[in-house]
Amino acid sequence: ALGLAGAMLEDAQAETPLMGAAVLKLGFLDVTSAMCDPALPLTAHEYDEWGHPDRPVELAAMQQVCPYHSLGRLLAKSELHGPALPALLVSTATADTRVPCWGPAKWVARARRLQAQAKPDPARPLV
Repeated sequence: ALGLAGAMLEDAQAETPLMGAAVLKLGFLDVTSAMCDPALPLTAHEYDEWGHPDRPVELAAMQQVCPYHSLGRLLAKSELHGPALPALLVSTATADTRVPCWGPAKWVARARRLQAQAKPDPARPLV
């Protein structure tokens, strides 16, 4: 189970291409959108770690590590190197103040859409 910020998902998969399944618990999967919303409780406190979206260089760096924005690159690699994502169970919580519930839901919707456009592998479901 991966209970981390989620930004390392691409690196974890690149390092372990034989990973068969993973559980993403409350993953911070849409870093860029969350960091662009100063109304969220922790956004201002996270500028030192993730960068400030008003600074173009920092926004570009944020998008490079943001799991939502890197999905296209990750799945493009799969055309050359086999399945990019293992079977996944992604969870979220409606009352978590650190990770808005829409982030993982938005990531799953995009991952499903991109996988459907590619060559979906029924042995690697995304739930």
